[in-house]
Amino acid sequence: MQSTRSLSLVILVGALASCFAISYDNKVALANDYTLYWTLNNDTIYFKTETKATGWVGIGISEKGYMAPKSDVAVLFIAPKGNGTVFDAWTLAHAQPPFDTDLKDNTGKKGTNDWLLTSANEVGGLSTFEFNRKLNTGDSFDRVIDPTAQTKLIWAYNLDSKPYKDFWGYWKFNEHDNMDSTTIVFKK
Repeated sequence: MQSTRSLSLVILVGALASCFAISYDNKVALANDYTLYWTLNNDTIYFKTETKATGWVGIGISEKGYMAPKSDVAVLFIAPKGNGTVFDAWTLAHAQPPFDTDLKDNTGKKGTNDWLLTSANEVGGLSTFEFNRKLNTGDSFDRVIDPTAQTKLIWAYNLDSKPYKDFWGYWKFNEHDNMDSTTIVFKK
């Protein structure tokens, strides 16, 4: 009786999960080992990345097409305990960007973490992340995404080095193993 209830619960949870699964309308291979999927729904853009890496994965929007100041970046990784994490970051230079939540605009308003991570897993050296955000978050440290315009997308990843906290409690990320940029129109 107990095993029947457990099996029924597993089937029910699986069926509910499939009802809420995102179907991605678009796909681009950013590299041989990094694929980006996306779809739009009203005022939100949904992403999925698949990367043959177990370190951190980054994706961002840049006015210049490289990691220049004022680039809007999401950094994703799976922590040692298996929890997926996404940080919303804003570049000040060609260096590890600070998180939006550590910045204040000229009115004193703090930035916010506007990326929502919905799924993260690592299987056989392949990291998969599903995450989303509003096209216009209202955060001074996020770029507005115009889905009909050309968007300069920057990306990078580290093959196997997880982010870590230093002695003072600040997150540190080892340098990327691969990075590049591309231009995408999210809605054609």
